[in-house]
Amino acid sequence: MTQGQRTPIIGPLIERVRKRPLLFLASLALGLVFALAACPKLQAPADFAETIRGYEILPEALVTPLSVYLPTLELWSALFILLAPRPFRRSGALVLAILLLIFMIAAAQGLIRGLDFDCGCFGGQDGRKPGLLFFGENPAKKNPSGKG
Repeated sequence: MTQGQRTPIIGPLIERVRKRPLLFLASLALGLVFALAACPKLQAPADFAETIRGYEILPEALVTPLSVYLPTLELWSALFILLAPRPFRRSGALVLAILLLIFMIAAAQGLIRGLDFDCGCFGGQDGRKPGLLFFGENPAKKNPSGKG
Protein backbone atom coordinates (compact mmCIF):
# COMPACT_ATOMS: atom_id res chain seq x y z
CA MET A 1 0.00 0.00 0.00
CA THR A 2 1.48 3.36 -0.97
CA GLN A 3 1.58 6.30 1.39
CA GLY A 4 -1.39 8.06 -0.27
CA GLN A 5 -3.68 5.05 0.08
CA ARG A 6 -5.76 4.47 3.19
CA THR A 7 -7.14 1.27 4.62
CA PRO A 8 -10.80 0.54 3.82
CA ILE A 9 -11.91 1.40 7.38
CA ILE A 10 -9.53 4.18 8.47
CA GLY A 11 -9.92 6.30 5.32
CA PRO A 12 -13.71 6.69 5.53
CA LEU A 13 -13.47 7.23 9.31
CA ILE A 14 -11.04 10.12 8.85
CA GLU A 15 -13.33 11.55 6.18
CA ARG A 16 -16.33 11.33 8.55
CA VAL A 17 -14.46 13.18 11.28
CA ARG A 18 -13.32 15.87 8.87
CA LYS A 19 -16.73 16.47 7.24
CA ARG A 20 -19.06 16.30 10.28
CA PRO A 21 -17.18 16.16 13.58
CA LEU A 22 -20.24 16.62 15.83
CA LEU A 23 -22.22 13.94 14.02
CA PHE A 24 -19.20 11.65 14.23
CA LEU A 25 -18.86 12.23 18.00
CA ALA A 26 -22.58 11.65 18.55
CA SER A 27 -22.56 8.42 16.55
CA LEU A 28 -19.37 7.32 18.32
CA ALA A 29 -20.96 7.91 21.73
CA LEU A 30 -24.21 6.18 20.75
CA GLY A 31 -22.41 3.21 19.20
CA LEU A 32 -20.11 2.76 22.18
CA VAL A 33 -22.94 2.96 24.73
CA PHE A 34 -24.99 0.32 22.94
CA ALA A 35 -21.96 -1.92 22.30
CA LEU A 36 -21.00 -1.71 25.97
CA ALA A 37 -24.60 -2.38 26.99
CA ALA A 38 -24.86 -5.46 24.76
CA CYS A 39 -21.69 -7.22 25.95
CA PRO A 40 -22.77 -8.15 29.51
CA LYS A 41 -26.14 -9.33 28.20
CA LEU A 42 -24.40 -11.62 25.71
CA GLN A 43 -22.08 -12.95 28.42
CA ALA A 44 -24.95 -13.79 30.80
CA PRO A 45 -28.12 -14.41 28.78
CA ALA A 46 -29.80 -16.23 31.68
CA ASP A 47 -29.51 -13.10 33.84
CA PHE A 48 -30.87 -10.98 31.01
CA ALA A 49 -33.75 -13.46 30.57
CA GLU A 50 -34.67 -12.86 34.23
CA THR A 51 -34.66 -9.14 33.57
CA ILE A 52 -36.97 -9.60 30.57
CA ARG A 53 -39.31 -11.71 32.72
CA GLY A 54 -39.52 -8.84 35.20
CA TYR A 55 -41.37 -6.70 32.66
CA GLU A 56 -44.19 -9.31 32.62
CA ILE A 57 -45.31 -8.65 29.05
CA LEU A 58 -43.92 -11.54 27.00
CA PRO A 59 -44.91 -15.19 26.92
CA GLU A 60 -42.28 -17.48 28.47
CA ALA A 61 -41.55 -19.07 25.08
CA LEU A 62 -40.13 -15.75 23.81
CA VAL A 63 -38.03 -14.81 26.84
CA THR A 64 -35.04 -17.10 26.29
CA PRO A 65 -34.66 -16.46 22.54
CA LEU A 66 -34.98 -12.70 23.09
CA SER A 67 -32.32 -12.79 25.80
CA VAL A 68 -29.86 -13.79 23.07
CA TYR A 69 -31.27 -12.09 19.98
CA LEU A 70 -31.91 -8.66 21.50
CA PRO A 71 -28.32 -8.00 22.65
CA THR A 72 -27.00 -9.48 19.40
CA LEU A 73 -29.14 -7.04 17.42
CA GLU A 74 -28.04 -4.26 19.76
CA LEU A 75 -24.35 -5.07 19.22
CA TRP A 76 -24.62 -5.39 15.44
CA SER A 77 -26.53 -2.11 15.21
CA ALA A 78 -23.89 -0.40 17.35
CA LEU A 79 -21.14 -1.79 15.12
CA PHE A 80 -23.00 -0.55 12.04
CA ILE A 81 -23.13 2.95 13.53
CA LEU A 82 -19.44 2.83 14.37
CA LEU A 83 -17.88 1.16 11.33
CA ALA A 84 -20.26 0.69 8.40
CA PRO A 85 -20.76 2.85 5.29
CA ARG A 86 -23.50 5.50 5.44
CA PRO A 87 -26.62 3.47 4.45
CA PHE A 88 -25.77 0.81 7.04
CA ARG A 89 -25.06 3.44 9.71
CA ARG A 90 -28.52 4.84 9.16
CA SER A 91 -30.02 1.35 9.34
CA GLY A 92 -28.18 0.72 12.61
CA ALA A 93 -29.44 4.02 14.02
CA LEU A 94 -33.00 3.18 12.98
CA VAL A 95 -32.85 -0.25 14.66
CA LEU A 96 -31.49 1.31 17.87
CA ALA A 97 -34.21 3.96 17.81
CA ILE A 98 -36.86 1.24 17.50
CA LEU A 99 -35.26 -0.74 20.34
CA LEU A 100 -35.25 2.38 22.52
CA LEU A 101 -38.92 3.01 21.74
CA ILE A 102 -39.79 -0.58 22.65
CA PHE A 103 -37.82 -0.26 25.89
CA MET A 104 -39.58 2.99 26.82
CA ILE A 105 -43.00 1.44 26.18
CA ALA A 106 -42.10 -1.68 28.19
CA ALA A 107 -40.69 0.40 31.06
CA ALA A 108 -43.70 2.73 31.06
CA GLN A 109 -46.18 -0.15 31.24
CA GLY A 110 -44.21 -1.66 34.11
CA LEU A 111 -44.13 1.61 36.00
CA ILE A 112 -47.84 2.21 35.42
CA ARG A 113 -48.62 -1.30 36.70
CA GLY A 114 -46.37 -0.76 39.73
CA LEU A 115 -44.00 -3.62 38.93
CA ASP A 116 -40.66 -3.86 40.71
CA PHE A 117 -38.13 -4.72 37.99
CA ASP A 118 -34.58 -3.97 36.88
CA CYS A 119 -34.19 -2.02 33.66
CA GLY A 120 -31.56 -4.44 32.30
CA CYS A 121 -29.89 -1.69 30.30
CA PHE A 122 -26.38 -2.96 30.98
CA GLY A 123 -27.26 -6.59 31.51
CA GLY A 124 -28.25 -8.83 34.37
CA GLN A 125 -29.88 -7.92 37.63
CA ASP A 126 -27.84 -4.80 38.35
CA GLY A 127 -30.45 -3.19 40.60
CA ARG A 128 -31.20 -0.24 38.29
CA LYS A 129 -34.87 0.60 38.26
CA PRO A 130 -36.52 2.52 35.44
CA GLY A 131 -38.02 5.78 36.54
CA LEU A 132 -38.39 9.33 35.43
CA LEU A 133 -34.59 9.46 35.30
CA PHE A 134 -33.51 6.75 32.85
CA PHE A 135 -29.79 7.58 33.04
CA GLY A 136 -27.96 6.82 36.26
CA GLU A 137 -29.54 6.07 39.58
CA ASN A 138 -32.80 7.71 40.61
CA PRO A 139 -31.75 10.12 43.38
CA ALA A 140 -35.21 10.03 44.95
CA LYS A 141 -34.76 6.30 45.64
CA LYS A 142 -31.47 6.94 47.47
CA ASN A 143 -32.62 9.95 49.46
CA PRO A 144 -36.39 10.42 49.86
CA SER A 145 -35.93 14.10 50.79
CA GLY A 146 -34.58 14.69 47.27
CA LYS A 147 -31.51 16.53 48.60
CA GLY A 148 -28.03 15.64 47.29
